[in-house]
Amino acid sequence: MEQAELRKAVDLLWGDVTPRQRRGPRQRIALADVVRAGVAVAERDGWTALSMQRVAEEAGVTANALYTYVPSKAVLVQLLADAVTPAEPPLVQGDATLGERLEVWALAMWDVLMAHPWLLKAPAPIPPVGPNQLRWFQALLSTLRDSGLAAGEVLSLGMFVLASVRGQAAVAVEQHAPGVRGYLDVAGTVVTHARLPVMYELFLEMFAGNPRQGWSGSQDLTFGLRTMVAGVHAYVAART
Repeated sequence: MEQAELRKAVDLLWGDVTPRQRRGPRQRIALADVVRAGVAVAERDGWTALSMQRVAEEAGVTANALYTYVPSKAVLVQLLADAVTPAEPPLVQGDATLGERLEVWALAMWDVLMAHPWLLKAPAPIPPVGPNQLRWFQALLSTLRDSGLAAGEVLSLGMFVLASVRGQAAVAVEQHAPGVRGYLDVAGTVVTHARLPVMYELFLEMFAGNPRQGWSGSQDLTFGLRTMVAGVHAYVAART
């Protein structure tokens, strides 16, 4: 997204501007109607079907009229992403550990992404720019700030966590249809001990007797988070 588009998205998301008016009949719909139409197309037909033309048809206006509300698909996508993000991030108990609070946040964000998988195809600025998404990001930073990290480190780690959740969710969505075992069946035709011995041995040990039956991608996410938290504690302890 170019800087001008990002600025426009921020203005519309935060209500700092209103859609421009043209001479002629008064606009028949509001920006909120455009957003609802866009979400409907994305939820029903998926990311590849999302276009300004399709959203205009869903909203009952012409494509030219739609551009009086949002200047581009890139800006529209930012409005849609914020619209499907719950207004408030998850609440956690005050006595929860850093790891517990982080997992609550990450799994709640995971649920949002899995409920709206088209989000994972959409370009996403990190940090985000919409009010709902920024509330979530602030909740994440609030959790990480209690870790003893410096301000810059908190921001860097926050962006890393956000990108990691998105990345793991994207992998899970891609693997959902064939399933993990289906992927391994295919990979097994090329991952041999002679070609890729480390991968072969790890796969063989990990899936011996199918111990991950019922596995979900969120388990990889939580394992990564717990490992990261252990590293943060060790890093802070070594510095003090």
